[in-house]
Amino acid sequence: MAGGAGAGPEGMARRHPILRAFTILAVVTLAALALVAGVAVFGGGLGERPLFGNVVGVVELRGVIQDAADLVEALERFRTSEATVAVVLRIDSPGGAVAPSQEIYDEVQRVREGGKPVFASLGNVAASGGYYVASAANKILADPGTITGSIGAIMSVPYYAPLADKLGISEETVKSGRYKDTGHPLRKLTPEERTLLQGMVDDVLGQFIEAVAHGRNMTPAQVREPRVWRVRLRRLPWLLQLVGETLLPAARETAGGLFFLCRGPSPQ
Repeated sequence: MAGGAGAGPEGMARRHPILRAFTILAVVTLAALALVAGVAVFGGGLGERPLFGNVVGVVELRGVIQDAADLVEALERFRTSEATVAVVLRIDSPGGAVAPSQEIYDEVQRVREGGKPVFASLGNVAASGGYYVASAANKILADPGTITGSIGAIMSVPYYAPLADKLGISEETVKSGRYKDTGHPLRKLTPEERTLLQGMVDDVLGQFIEAVAHGRNMTPAQVREPRVWRVRLRRLPWLLQLVGETLLPAARETAGGLFFLCRGPSPQ
């Protein structure tokens, strides 16, 4: 049947060249979209360059700050990667230990010194050590409900002697030095021990204030103003610099051109 041959796909293509062109264009477009999606999701290891475009690194700091190893490693890899043009540091933390906070702060400073801007995005809470880390960034961004600041240091010494007396528990201590058992939970601090610990707290506070003053280009006197802020209630431009601005447009504006987000590991 000669007439039946013209009814097949080839016959349709010959009769409808425009339809054929649109079909080819649609296939090519879908393939390109699949390629872009694949590059964005499977673009290689942390900080590695995708097939095209740049990388904006994303590093998350969540919960109590106890260890800095994972975050420092992620920041270091973004810092040394030629593909990375900017880093977003997402912070939702009430603070934590002093030394890990300082380690993260120092690495953020190194990323900045390497010519790559760092944007600190504050979540629900970015207080104490959380703000310590954020203060090293180029820009700090927060929502109106973010609680931040709390620039200070605290040390707690438990005292269980009344409970121990009720339970009939006691302890004798043999020590090698005057302050070796400072903070023992079965006795109160002596005036000398309290002075010693207060000096340690004051020293840590001084380091905190110096770090914030350096990171935010402020004077220590400005940093020593009231220590806790809720962004909506106290819009302090020297503290947050940018309040309520959406995060990605800021990073995109700095990075320029096509870029992909590359998320670093979150500490457990």
